[in-house]
Amino acid sequence: MAWTAKNAKAYQLFRGGLNKLSVWAQHLSGACCEPGVTIDYDRLNRTINPENANIHTSPYGNRDNWRFSEEADSERKRIVEWINTQGVGAQLELVVLPAHTFLTHLTLKVLAEEAGFTFDIKTRNGTVLPDTQLIEVSETDSADGCSSVGRVQAAGAWTGLGALSGATRVYTYGAAGDGGNFVLDSDVVILEVTGLPAGGLKGFFDIQLDATYVAPGRSEALI
Repeated sequence: MAWTAKNAKAYQLFRGGLNKLSVWAQHLSGACCEPGVTIDYDRLNRTINPENANIHTSPYGNRDNWRFSEEADSERKRIVEWINTQGVGAQLELVVLPAHTFLTHLTLKVLAEEAGFTFDIKTRNGTVLPDTQLIEVSETDSADGCSSVGRVQAAGAWTGLGALSGATRVYTYGAAGDGGNFVLDSDVVILEVTGLPAGGLKGFFDIQLDATYVAPGRSEALI
């Protein structure tokens, strides 16, 4: 694992790390037309501790998640615009993995698809994604809404995601062995776009990413 600079095509959505730029800071140049000044910085510190980057803490384990449909309307619009502007290769940095933790589980849920929109899941600094067990579960609701849900299990992958292939929901579950995969420097789980609809993305999709990690200690580094 090695520290990797923020990709120019990356849009940062995670909690933790440095604060997001305000609307005023984003438009600091005051330019209404080109040439203008681009204001940006990397919100991912090399040292982010678990208490700064999660939504629930137990005495030992931590979890965090991100869901597209739970973002504000304005943020969803910016995400879609960013992806359409950057094209294939656009990245969304979704969930922080704090330094000196062990990534144990990762789940990607496709809850609504948008035809032609596909992506891979990866990390920025090389933390290995959980794959000791890597499972895909497709759920299909009954047509009448009264019968039992149908479930099919298959081998999973962190690539080529986004399509439902006739199912109602698709889950990819990854579990790491040996107590989890170690996170040296703070890292972030990334969605990287691999395919887009011919007419551009509209924002009809919905996905959720869940990460679980163990924090046996914390880095005492200041930065």
